[in-house]
Amino acid sequence: MADHGTVEYATAAGNDYAAHEQSYQSFVHFTLVGILYVVTVVFGLATGGVMGHWLLAAAIFVIGLLGPSPACSAERRLQAMSPL
Repeated sequence: MADHGTVEYATAAGNDYAAHEQSYQSFVHFTLVGILYVVTVVFGLATGGVMGHWLLAAAIFVIGLLGPSPACSAERRLQAMSPL
């Protein structure tokens, strides 16, 4: 069996809590944007498929594609400004 000694996180080499927090925040942001994109696609398909308004559905798809762009660029700007 492997030796399971005590781990000292405060003194362990490579313990970068700030980078972990930034990664977690990026993951949560990406997940939120992805969920909103899927909701937009489903709404567009419902508009086109059920109501038959495919031109309106195409507009919804374009809005869904352009919507995450400002959010992603804002995330990149925040990462560039963070003191990590």
